[in-house]
Amino acid sequence: MSYISGNPERLPFDHLCTGAECPYCAPPPIGRVTVPDGALHRGAARKAVNATAMSRFARKSLPVPPRVSHERLSAFRDSTGERVFRWPRYVVPSTTIIVLRSMRAWQDQDILVHQRADNGFWGFIGGKQDPGESIKACAIREAKEESGFDIALKQLVAVDSDPERNSLNTYGSDSSPIHYCNITFLANIVGGMFRMSAESTAILWVRVTNLPEPFLPAHRWRFQAAQQVLAGGGVSVR
Repeated sequence: MSYISGNPERLPFDHLCTGAECPYCAPPPIGRVTVPDGALHRGAARKAVNATAMSRFARKSLPVPPRVSHERLSAFRDSTGERVFRWPRYVVPSTTIIVLRSMRAWQDQDILVHQRADNGFWGFIGGKQDPGESIKACAIREAKEESGFDIALKQLVAVDSDPERNSLNTYGSDSSPIHYCNITFLANIVGGMFRMSAESTAILWVRVTNLPEPFLPAHRWRFQAAQQVLAGGGVSVR
């Protein structure tokens, strides 16, 4: 039996139409989808329609998934607080490292920050996890690459993945945003030599009471999560 994916009245499942980019019912019809006899239950029919419909977008930016409204996308924000206009293509695990300069009390502490070369905002060092690498190894490697320091992780601070609160980043105007699931740690220096990488235009120690501006919104939240942990609170998750 066949269904025409361009005719919403004959689709064998309910969906939230997203208008001109809807892969199920937007004109022109995507084509005829053949569903094997005896496989007309909702799961099999949906898979058959999905396979044909999504081939249309295989080499393009992903549309908003059909069960998600455009209002949801309009709430998404990138790392600098700006709106994004495309659905994220995939999720990437990453780390942020808040490096402490000494063992002094938090209010008297210096922390390491850098100014990003790509957008000019200040924030903490860190980066994405590579395949075959643990999240701990990722944090240690990123700290070495971006600061020259060898570090020892001290405490888990936060898990940050909310696309409505700055967990997205876009590289280039024509690319879909990347959705990051970030793990933030406090760390101490155990060796190495201070240096700056090509990812930074400046890197320096600052007092916790004097963060430079503009500071990345998500990193400010991670900074506050670090304060909470050091005050005896739990790990922040969003």
